[in-house]
Amino acid sequence: MKSNKLSPDHITNYTKIIFKDRLEILPTYKGDKEQYNDIRRYYPDIITLANNYYDLVFVDLDKQVQDDIADTILENSNLIVVNLSQRLTSINEFVELREEKPILQSKKTLLLVGRYDKFSKYNIKNISRYLGERNKVSTIPYNTLYFEACEEAKVPDLFLSLRKTGEDDRNGFFMAEVKRTVDNIIYRLQDLR
Repeated sequence: MKSNKLSPDHITNYTKIIFKDRLEILPTYKGDKEQYNDIRRYYPDIITLANNYYDLVFVDLDKQVQDDIADTILENSNLIVVNLSQRLTSINEFVELREEKPILQSKKTLLLVGRYDKFSKYNIKNISRYLGERNKVSTIPYNTLYFEACEEAKVPDLFLSLRKTGEDDRNGFFMAEVKRTVDNIIYRLQDLR
């Protein structure tokens, strides 16, 4: 990127292949902090290049990315998925962040509650009401198999093994909510076109 010789075709040289010709991951830089500070300013350009090569590009923005770079990435995004937990502090932090960044109040923002527990006081209905959210909030319920698969880097294998899970199975609710979340993302992307 620094020498201005990176093209969309070269992006694949730096990715980890999960499913050949279907899903690839470009991992974050794992070096010293000083070099990271120099590299992260190229993130928007790298994302633009990747977007020219892939059908969909998902970016996981961490809190270490500078605000101006994060804002550029958010502005250029087709859809922003905000990950929340069911903790009141997490929900209140989002309320504050939404006030600071009007883009998070736009139609292209989708809320996703991770490690969701439907028996919590802060269930989807109450979170939606609290946030004044008219659009459906998506969830990914807590699931032991999913947690273990994340720890062991075997998430693709888990989803392949659970894809025919029925409603009666203990993993049925998890898979139904994952499907609903995927459908919400696809619907929102189509709606925003």
